[in-house]
Amino acid sequence: MSEITDELVKAGRIPYYNRNYVAPRLSELKDMGVVETCGRRRSTHSTATEAVWRRKEVEHDSP
Repeated sequence: MSEITDELVKAGRIPYYNRNYVAPRLSELKDMGVVETCGRRRSTHSTATEAVWRRKEVEHDSP
């Protein structure tokens, strides 16, 4: 989540680093089946651990 938040700050989409801008959206995307957690690691901004997120593979119907 740290990298996502950092990129949104750099892009001017959010005014400053705050996980509360990003965490609710990731939860919504997870509920929609767009992303999933794939592990945990130490945050780049604190000593806490955070989820590692990835986009879920989309299954395509064969023609």
